[in-house]
Amino acid sequence: MHGQSEDDPALVMTNGHCIKLMTTHEVIVHEPMPFQVAFFDASESLTPFQVVSDVTYATMYETDFAILELEPSYAELKRDLDVDALMLATERAADDENISVVSGQASYGTRCALDGFVEQLPEFVWEWRDSLRYGEESDPFGGTSGSP
Repeated sequence: MHGQSEDDPALVMTNGHCIKLMTTHEVIVHEPMPFQVAFFDASESLTPFQVVSDVTYATMYETDFAILELEPSYAELKRDLDVDALMLATERAADDENISVVSGQASYGTRCALDGFVEQLPEFVWEWRDSLRYGEESDPFGGTSGSP
């Protein structure tokens, strides 16, 4: 764990629209919301849902991004559910790098090659910047968009 203790409340990354459909310049900071998330454990089985204690940060401004704080700590998730924290990369992914799209919400996981980045991607009133483009072999669908 880089920069956090195993005893810290676990953080989860997802999309901002998974929390709330926001306006183009709206930001949520440290707001309690009733929300639950599930994970895949080490044996790739879906865990029971875990309670979110706080929406630490969420936005749909230039990126669709949210960080959630859970009630259990990283250590509790490991001990009780056999869930290991994923580490964020410190460098930008390379084209053709293998990536995983994993959704506890949709009980789904797939792997594909990264097919590059899209500098500007308009979607209704939003405009995303520097978005990942999945390879052709991916099969995303509604419910997988909040996947790490």
